[in-house]
Amino acid sequence: MENNNYNSSESDSQSSKNINKINSEPSQDELLENLEHSLDNFTTEASNLIDSLVDSIDSSVKSEEIRIESKNIISDIKKDFSKALSEAGDKISEQIMEENTRNRFTNYSEEE
Repeated sequence: MENNNYNSSESDSQSSKNINKINSEPSQDELLENLEHSLDNFTTEASNLIDSLVDSIDSSVKSEEIRIESKNIISDIKKDFSKALSEAGDKISEQIMEENTRNRFTNYSEEE
């Protein structure tokens, strides 16, 4: 019987820790890193989707002229899309670096 109380108390403690973890606000660094990771995943998935679309065009469009033109349009879209995502990723990376620098400066100032 005592063992059940101990397990219950331990479970309550773990639940409390989990609730605190959920309720705590993520830091700006964590948010930026999560955003950067999500952007990388999105870029990979979008690229795979576009490649799949090109493969579908190759296998299903009979007209050579339409197939070539379609692939050129998709290629242009992919380049523009990649450029925009790269610029967004660069901005996120800059923000992370700025935040890290700011945090180091703040920590250094507090130590003095």
